[in-house]
Amino acid sequence: MIGRTKRDFATLATERLAAEGLAAVQGSAPAARADVLARVLLDVFDDYYTRSRRIPWLAKRAFEARAWAEAIDLSQERIAIFSLAIAKAMPILGPSLSEADRTPGFWATLETRYTALVSARYEADLALAFLASVRRWLHRNAWTPIPYDFASPRAQAQAEDLTLSLWPPGQMTAEIVREILAVPALEAPFRDLSGDAEAVAQRINAELGLDQSPGLDRIEVIRAGFYRNRGAYVVGALEMQGQLSPLALALEHGREGIYVNAVILREASLSHIFSSTLANFHVTETRYHELVDLLHTLMPSRARGLHYSTIGYNHVGKMAVMAQVKGDLAQHQTRLDHAPGPRGSVAIGFTAETASIKAGGYIAKVIRDTPTPSYKWAHWGGVASVLEK
Repeated sequence: MIGRTKRDFATLATERLAAEGLAAVQGSAPAARADVLARVLLDVFDDYYTRSRRIPWLAKRAFEARAWAEAIDLSQERIAIFSLAIAKAMPILGPSLSEADRTPGFWATLETRYTALVSARYEADLALAFLASVRRWLHRNAWTPIPYDFASPRAQAQAEDLTLSLWPPGQMTAEIVREILAVPALEAPFRDLSGDAEAVAQRINAELGLDQSPGLDRIEVIRAGFYRNRGAYVVGALEMQGQLSPLALALEHGREGIYVNAVILREASLSHIFSSTLANFHVTETRYHELVDLLHTLMPSRARGLHYSTIGYNHVGKMAVMAQVKGDLAQHQTRLDHAPGPRGSVAIGFTAETASIKAGGYIAKVIRDTPTPSYKWAHWGGVASVLEK
């Protein structure tokens, strides 16, 4: 049964896949059961992954059609369906497992089978994070550490394949702006494409002083549209004297057509747009590792984990955060210490005095078995209630 907080978007075939897997698992020998269950879990993951990768193109269509309610639904679905797939599958598959199946040896065999199936895939890290979440679901009454150091093969294509290179005559022109606006291949008319192109070119040239001293050498535009709620963005970079600076054009779709609402030329402004939010960006590019490389180049002050989360790969973002924290602790030969401020009555916070960890604002928390005498509520719901919140 799906938890009360989980909305069923009716876009996954989880129950059917789990039921078919249940029929295949019953009566099998332990080794065969591990193999079958690994394939069933991968089928459930693939169903989730296929749907989640389709959502950015559905968000593009919603923007083109001004279907704002659909755009909001897609944002909510993108966040929820990873855990929703597990929440729907495990009540079906879980009870079919014997106590012997729940032993470490059985799960080690299952994980070996599953890892072999996904190891050569681009999304291997996400697939292994999915398996780790399944493991936590089955062992939710016992603490089982997860390494969170899964690796994924990179795409064979180089980063340049993700961008369109444009060569301006020292400054921005309306013709080049039109090429930039064509990158998302929007299938809806602009309200005044020529007027917007002229205005954007003038704004960029004036803001960067290019109308007085032309020095724009190259423009790189990510070959994708970035969609969130009612807005869309084209994102890239400007190269001047060997230095890259961000470029983003914010688009809106009014009743009279699409128009450019803002020009973003500063890292601080672009970082604000890409800040944490309940609505991830839907990006029409599936190579998320290379995409994060580009975004991190444009916004180096934001940790890589944040970039993954912003484009909807929250679980990969968690792995990037763990890799960053563990790497910093090892590099600086330091340990976690109590976080600044008073100790919490329910949980104790820990952090470290490394620049990267402090910049990311990372705090590790350990929940107390019992609250301190300063606990302000009359009833203590226990550790489970803290985790639930």
